[in-house]
Amino acid sequence: MEDIAVIVGERIKELRNKKAWTQEQLAEYADLHVSYIIALEKGRKNASVNVIYRIANAFDISLM
Repeated sequence: MEDIAVIVGERIKELRNKKAWTQEQLAEYADLHVSYIIALEKGRKNASVNVIYRIANAFDISLM
């Protein structure tokens, strides 16, 4: 079974690439540090619900 952090990171990267955003842009839009975005996308960090919410808002998508 694949690690959830890797799955979430891949999805964040996929959404970011669809928007043609850099990691720096996503970090700015979600008010997060770029190094954190990089770690999330690589599956090195687990995102809290708060971080998932901020990223979803940056992408203008609902968590519902």
